[in-house]
Amino acid sequence: MLSMLHHLAATDPARPVTVLHAERTPADHAHHEEQRRLVEALPNARLHLWYEELGESSREATVGRTDVTALGLPAHAVHYQVFGPDLWLGTE
Repeated sequence: MLSMLHHLAATDPARPVTVLHAERTPADHAHHEEQRRLVEALPNARLHLWYEELGESSREATVGRTDVTALGLPAHAVHYQVFGPDLWLGTE
């Protein structure tokens, strides 16, 4: 994710970007400050955070799991990446 944001900042900073990130807790959020700085450097970028458990320093986050429907994004515009086991594939 960070490399994509770096690339956009260098090549197309005016492009509209919506960054969605979810973690269990703010303490689990690796590279949070770098991610926040990169999004702030892109004038048409928005960052949406979800934490399952809020911490004291998570004012900008929503509690719970990711909910893209609340953002009004059309399904065809959503691109996501899962890092970890694809657990839902084992149910087929």
